Amino acid sequence: MRQFVVVPCIAGVFLLALGLGNVMAEARNRPNGSRIPALDSRLLPGNPAPFGLDCAVVRHEIDNQFCDLGAIYLIVNEGKITYTFMGTYGTGLTIGDMMNDWGTPIGAEYNPFSVSIYWPDRYAYVYIGNLFSPSSRVGYVTYGKSHRIFGEWRGYANPVK
Repeated sequence: MRQFVVVPCIAGVFLLALGLGNVMAEARNRPNGSRIPALDSRLLPGNPAPFGLDCAVVRHEIDNQFCDLGAIYLIVNEGKITYTFMGTYGTGLTIGDMMNDWGTPIGAEYNPFSVSIYWPDRYAYVYIGNLFSPSSRVGYVTYGKSHRIFGEWRGYANPVK
């Protein structure tokens, strides 16, 4: 009878230790516990474009090349990366996670179903659904200075639909 209690307990402790080890390994892979997916620094704006990219040129933007790397998308001009877009919706990243890491934004563009939130050298596109809150999911993050005109950050103001 004793073995029926001891064996499941040992197995339970083993599985708990294995799960804790996986959580700790994931935390080590994220600097300072960041939930923002890591991006290779060589893909940030200002760096030379990686050799051998499959890029396209759009007729009305002849100076820019648009390069698709899967979950990462680059805009390249004269051989240098000018913008890096990273899809994040599937990661579960929220705007609250980003603000914990990057601080208060410098501005925002509030729309009926989304909010674009700006920091000095990057911005995020947030799907708001019915309510804009810290748990609203981020669709993508863009690295590079935005040339759009945006308003001030008004917090989690919900736009009228």
